[in-house]
Amino acid sequence: MRGVYRLPHDFKQANKKVKSVTSSKTVEKVGENTWRQSSIFTLTALIQSKDRFKLLFLGFIMVFLSVLQPNVARAQSTILREGMAYPIPPTTANRMFFLQRTPNTNTIACDLNVGSNGQVNAKIPLKTYWLRYGDSPKGQKKDLNFIQRHFAYGLNIKQRGDGKYEFWFVSYKKYHMYLLQTKDGKWRVYGKINDKLTVLGSIFIYINGGSFWNPHVDYVELRGQDLSSGKEEVQRLTDVKKDPDEGHDKAG
Repeated sequence: MRGVYRLPHDFKQANKKVKSVTSSKTVEKVGENTWRQSSIFTLTALIQSKDRFKLLFLGFIMVFLSVLQPNVARAQSTILREGMAYPIPPTTANRMFFLQRTPNTNTIACDLNVGSNGQVNAKIPLKTYWLRYGDSPKGQKKDLNFIQRHFAYGLNIKQRGDGKYEFWFVSYKKYHMYLLQTKDGKWRVYGKINDKLTVLGSIFIYINGGSFWNPHVDYVELRGQDLSSGKEEVQRLTDVKKDPDEGHDKAG
């Protein structure tokens, strides 16, 4: 790292529309063979059957399967990291970005902290929590424990103006991110990747050995979408002097 990134002065680019930061090359769709086999089986049964009720019933099943297939494929989208397929968390209205790391697929989600009145909490605008894919294919939600919140995945957040926040993970102060509200009222998280201002999409921490309190981090990978070109930017930070995953819970 060449130093702490400071709050950019020009936020005009932040008002541009951005595409999904997930690269289509990294998304793996699964289950296509299963659906294809189901369709062939159903079509064969329709041709061979002389029962009108059975024809109508099987026709309904075929339509149902064709409608359900895209939803199942999206739920099983993954990204390949260090030889392991990590689930891509679904996009939600309040999802800003997500963080993944070895040794398992459990994921840290970073969302807007929206109250029951629909407004973003001005003092604590972001919240982080687990999506535990090891417990459920859909990613069971679970709060961070004390150690995780204060030594690893909690956030230090500073307000820098109306609708402008600067923040960083408590375990790694060198990389600063910015939560900004655009002119159209949308909130996004921005960060510098390859010296370009991007909409942050994901962070990946590769841990290669070490101890519980002092794991050895080979690199931290940042992914985001360049505001100028719309292209995905990827950068690996290898000079991580202080472990970004310090104090992580092995059970997490």
